Amino acid sequence: MQYLGIDLSNTDANLLFVSDGREQKLLLRTELCRDKREDRWYIDAEAYEKALAGRGSMVQGLLAESERDGLLVAEDTEYRAVELLARFLKLARKQVLGDEKAEELRTVIVLPDYRLAFVRELAALLPQFGFPAERTRLVSREESFLAFISAEPALLAAGEVGLFDLAEKSLCFYMAREKKEKGRSCLYAEQRKLRDAFTLRMLSTPQGERMADQVLTVSAERLLRNRHFASVILTGEGFNRMSWSEGFQRAICKGQRKLYQEKELFARGAVEACRLSENSGIAPRLICAGRAAAQISLPVKQYGEERELVLIEAGESLLTAGGSFRLLPEDRKELLLTVSAGPRGAAQTLSVPLGFLPAREEKSCYVDCAFRFGDERTVSLKLRDAGFGEIYPPSGEVLAQEVELWE
Repeated sequence: MQYLGIDLSNTDANLLFVSDGREQKLLLRTELCRDKREDRWYIDAEAYEKALAGRGSMVQGLLAESERDGLLVAEDTEYRAVELLARFLKLARKQVLGDEKAEELRTVIVLPDYRLAFVRELAALLPQFGFPAERTRLVSREESFLAFISAEPALLAAGEVGLFDLAEKSLCFYMAREKKEKGRSCLYAEQRKLRDAFTLRMLSTPQGERMADQVLTVSAERLLRNRHFASVILTGEGFNRMSWSEGFQRAICKGQRKLYQEKELFARGAVEACRLSENSGIAPRLICAGRAAAQISLPVKQYGEERELVLIEAGESLLTAGGSFRLLPEDRKELLLTVSAGPRGAAQTLSVPLGFLPAREEKSCYVDCAFRFGDERTVSLKLRDAGFGEIYPPSGEVLAQEVELWE
């Protein structure tokens, strides 16, 4: 099989292509160049050659503007940023594959901020740029991290795993742990964006190196205190050179913690996510950004027996979750959503009032329900009066409501 992992940021794209055990790595600036004379686009060295020769116009900020659903200008023409991002991904894939055919290629694209509205937009566009929907996935960096360590079982077996990611004006800390639930391995990850970020230009002088080391040392001592981290991994451009961070490394290694460095962690995690998608029956359940933190269900009666109508299982992708069904409420007062216990808190029951329904006898008002998730905290419900056969035609009354699953 062929796997392609792409770790995206607003400045760089880290690609890892694996084919029959062989690896091809590629680091690109997340930029495009449009030819001044025709609608042709270039990346990497060819883009800079065109721009320097005055024959092309560079476009930057592809990811940041895409997340804002913004527009970018090239040669006095406005383009949707998300379309240019999809075009960039197509050109980047072509460059890393070289002469390899991509008929069975599985691709996982890792996003630093997993915002469902943007992810849905990009996922809808990618098939137009040669990324088949059935073999292409968009995941969070938390999910990529979990996929990476799922391939390294010894790391989790020893305890929690921490990850520091240092990039230009960006410092993030990730935590991962394993828990057995009903005989199945469940992996949990969360991310913290730290305020201690700094420009990597600091590392160009001895004084800047000392300051950066002090900042990270304080962060490590605070984050790792009173936690059972058995190992910590370092990734990101800021850790490409390690000699400046001696104090930080000592703080990490206290208490026999092990320290690892993995330069392409998220791209490598994306490749592992490709492999996991082929073995869904035995894959661990992942609880992280982009996936449901708990089971959400609706208590119903079917053929006289009480049961749970499950809207989403814990660990299921929020991107593909959603659906519709028809209910016959017994008292027309409320619908009850059950949220199972999870990392966000204890189990709870949430009420959705049905006051929009017209006054009728009990059990005489069908309700059509449609749902989708805005993020891991919010489910969007659309409830419509479906009437009751020929006796009560639909009134046209509709209730659209956002339900907060956790505070």
